[in-house]
Amino acid sequence: MGFKDAQKKAIEYLQNGTYLAEDRVNQGDKNKLATGEISASQVVQLLLACRGTGYEEREHDSYRTIMVHIFRVNDWYVKPYFLDPSCYIISVHQ
Repeated sequence: MGFKDAQKKAIEYLQNGTYLAEDRVNQGDKNKLATGEISASQVVQLLLACRGTGYEEREHDSYRTIMVHIFRVNDWYVKPYFLDPSCYIISVHQ
């Protein structure tokens, strides 16, 4: 999956409300969406502002068969992966 497809898919999940926050030890520092400090619509705006040069795809640290999509834009870092029918948000932070 390339940048445009990952961007479109992440936006659709966020707009539809079919996303979950992946549990992590330092969630308060790393996932501002999960803590309510940023809204799904604000994350959508970040993703829309991202260009292909701020995108990277790599294997999940714990589950090598899952591809994680990394969007860097305006000093923000958004990191989702997709397991239909949901999108898991690992990180949303500056």
